[in-house]
Amino acid sequence: MPEDQKPAEDPPLTLDAEAQALRLAKYKAEARKAIAAADAGLLYQPKATPVKGETTIGEKAGSLLGNLALRGIGQLGEHIAIDVDQQMERTAKPHVVLIVSATGVAAGDAAHAEITTRLDWFAERFAEAQAALEAAPPIPQPQPASGGATTAALPLLALAAAAGQAGAAGMSVLGLAADVVSMFKSDYAVTAREISVEFEALAAVVARELRERDVAAVVDGFHLLEGSETLAAFGGLQAARWALEETVAERQALDLTATADAITALRTRIGAVGAAIDKARAAGEDAAAANGEAQLAVLQQDLAAIQTAEYLARTAQIATAKALIAAFDGFAGAITKAADGATTPLVAAALRDVIHHGVKTTPDAQQRTPIGHLLYLSVSSSGGEQITRTGLFANNERLGLVASVQATYLLADATGVVLTGGSDGAASHARFNVKDNRLEWP
Repeated sequence: MPEDQKPAEDPPLTLDAEAQALRLAKYKAEARKAIAAADAGLLYQPKATPVKGETTIGEKAGSLLGNLALRGIGQLGEHIAIDVDQQMERTAKPHVVLIVSATGVAAGDAAHAEITTRLDWFAERFAEAQAALEAAPPIPQPQPASGGATTAALPLLALAAAAGQAGAAGMSVLGLAADVVSMFKSDYAVTAREISVEFEALAAVVARELRERDVAAVVDGFHLLEGSETLAAFGGLQAARWALEETVAERQALDLTATADAITALRTRIGAVGAAIDKARAAGEDAAAANGEAQLAVLQQDLAAIQTAEYLARTAQIATAKALIAAFDGFAGAITKAADGATTPLVAAALRDVIHHGVKTTPDAQQRTPIGHLLYLSVSSSGGEQITRTGLFANNERLGLVASVQATYLLADATGVVLTGGSDGAASHARFNVKDNRLEWP
């Protein structure tokens, strides 16, 4: 095609400044993406990841995170003790703080009230029964109205046997008491009631901090029961039961046994004579039947003569005393029997004696200081993390360690009114030098 016949070319497109900037940005983005893709195969890809772990103070107290958590508990314990001390300064009278791990103190106190009330009731009944039997006059030996011979007095050997039976029963009660004491010793020597390790750790720090501020504190269940009024009352009832059982055996032997034997013999003879009368009448032997009726009348007179009102009253008195002993044995068995992993109801009630009778703040103290405040402590949560550094040139010679603890506390007075409380947390951190096997504190 001739040159003069070719179509004219379009003039070149001229971009404004904004379009030029957009194109340049696009080229730069594509270039950066290509460079990153090319370098991806050359760069070291770190594969180490932070190691996280969960710790509890009790089970892993020797671990690094456990040590850090204990530091956190130390901070919390000091904070709680300061708050409690400020509240105690407002109290004019000296009081002791009872540290508890559960808010349900009223449930244990209800058991204490019920058991001590029943112990007092048994003490009154035992005293009444013992005094009544000791003051009762002896009942004369049975003398039949006919003047005939009756059952002889109870031989001395029988009295000794009855006393021996009473002693054996008393020894069985002593055996029960020994079982209770051994169970109580093993309980308070090892533990009075189930306590979490987390509570122990916090209670130990708070008790120490309070002591440094001249505030006496007692941890619930972590005290001896040697001076327990409840256990002393129970031991006194054991002795009263034994004494009453001996008195019952003696008075039964002296006042009732001979008469009871005579009554049994008379009733046997009355039955035999009655059968003979029926037989004589059936055989038509009127004279024999009349003779038998005369004998029967004499025997019935003898029975009425020895079965006096005094004898019947003494029989009822001794039966009541025996029923009282049986009721106490059932009650004692119930409060000295423990379910698996639990303390006995008697020991649980004795543990609450500190609330009602106070404690001796020193071994030579003459009086007890009352429990004026209850301090509830609980470790809400605890945990930790091990942080490992990652990167191209990281050698991981040091591990970062972080542990945190959260605790809750409530302080109430003897009436149950909450004076202060709160929930707080504390965290501590350190580094562990893997190369030197050394913990580095900040």
